Amino acid sequence: EKKVVQVSLFSAATIIIVGIVVLYVFYRRYRRPLTHWEVALQALENLKLEKCVSKNDFKIFYFKLTEIFKKYLEKRYGWKVENKTDEELVILLEKQNFKREFLEPVQKILAGALWIKFANQEVLKIQAESDLKTIINIIDQTKQVEKN
Repeated sequence: EKKVVQVSLFSAATIIIVGIVVLYVFYRRYRRPLTHWEVALQALENLKLEKCVSKNDFKIFYFKLTEIFKKYLEKRYGWKVENKTDEELVILLEKQNFKREFLEPVQKILAGALWIKFANQEVLKIQAESDLKTIINIIDQTKQVEKN
């Protein structure tokens, strides 16, 4: 009787392990890859603004913010912007007729980011929060409509 219980437990454990492995393989194979805007929004979500206390923290924040936005633009529109300076990016956006309602806030953010990143200008946390929300809003409003 002890042997029957041991065999039953072993069988049950084997079935559970095989089931977990099958579910894992199925999940890995058939999950939907993230879209470029989902990747960007996730990266922006991971920016830790609450940890920004020094000038250097804000400098790093703005480097990451502009990097994420450039990667998004490159994936979304196919524009080669990742290696462009912030000023070159603004010029490109103007040439590409980027919507005026988005261009002006982007220009403002990039101009401010330039001073923060390279001239050690002080930044208020409320301004950084506003800039982050603006970039999130622009990505939300420019993402492609998914086709089912």
